[in-house]
Amino acid sequence: MDKSMEQTVEERRAYVNQIRSSFQTEPNHPQAHYSLYGTLADQDSPSGVTSTFGLRAIIAILIFAAFVYCDKEHLTYQDYSTKEVYSQIEWNPLPISVDSLEF
Repeated sequence: MDKSMEQTVEERRAYVNQIRSSFQTEPNHPQAHYSLYGTLADQDSPSGVTSTFGLRAIIAILIFAAFVYCDKEHLTYQDYSTKEVYSQIEWNPLPISVDSLEF
């Protein structure tokens, strides 16, 4: 039942190679180096994942511009004026004073 050190090392190498081959993306390059961050060629190619920060920033700017426009023209949206919206934004449901905090 006792395995020699060489057998254990060979089994571990076979297991590591099996795991590496399961992550291999290019079948033509069996000796390619793979790491947690991919190869250098993988970092240059687009991955298909895009950030939505630009889209969210544009939406936020458009909402702010609509708010300013409604404020200047005194328009309401579903019976809400800009003053009511501002008061709801300004309202703090959990007032915390510096005196109540213990250090």
